[in-house]
Amino acid sequence: MKKIFKFPHLSLRNLCAAAMLMAITAILAIYCTFRIGNTIKIPIKFISVFISAVLFGPWIGGLCGAVGDVLNAFLMPVGPFLPQLTCLEFLSGFIFGVFFYNQKTRGTSYVLRSLGAAAAMFLIDMLLSTAVLVQAGYFPSFKTAFVFRIWAGIIKAGLQFAFMLISSSYLELLIRLGRNEKR
Repeated sequence: MKKIFKFPHLSLRNLCAAAMLMAITAILAIYCTFRIGNTIKIPIKFISVFISAVLFGPWIGGLCGAVGDVLNAFLMPVGPFLPQLTCLEFLSGFIFGVFFYNQKTRGTSYVLRSLGAAAAMFLIDMLLSTAVLVQAGYFPSFKTAFVFRIWAGIIKAGLQFAFMLISSSYLELLIRLGRNEKR
C-alpha cells in the first residue's frame, strides 16, 4: 500500500507520455463534453485520466485530471474558473490510481474495483461537485442541484464503468508498452 501513494520517479519517456495524456485530457474536455447549460455536463476526459492513473499511479492520474481541467478552463471557458472543481478533478484521477495502479487487469477483482471506482466517482460528482456548484451560485439549493444533475451523474458513472470493463483487455498491453517490456 505504501508504494501506491509514493510519488513516482518518471523517465523522460514516461514524462512525455504523461504530458501527452494531460494534453489529450484537455482536448477531450473541450471537444468531447456533452453540455446542458453551464452546470450539467457529461465529459469523456476520464478516459485519458484513467489511463494515466493506471500507467503512472494516483499522483500522476490526479495531476492529469487537474491539468486537463485548468487547460479546459483557460482554452474554452464556460463560466468562471473554480479551483474547487480542479481539486475534485485531481481527486478523481487520484482515486482511479488507488483502485487500479499495480493491480490485476482481469478477473472478478477487476470488475469489483471498476464498480467501486465508478461508485466513488458518482459520489464525488453528485455530492462534492454539486456542493461546489451550489456554493458558487449556480443553483439555489443542494436538493435542487442534486435532482437536476442526477441523470447526468448516472450516465457518467455508467460510461466510466463500461469503459473500465471494455478497456481491461487492452490495459496489459498499455502497461507493457509503458514499461518498455517485450511480449
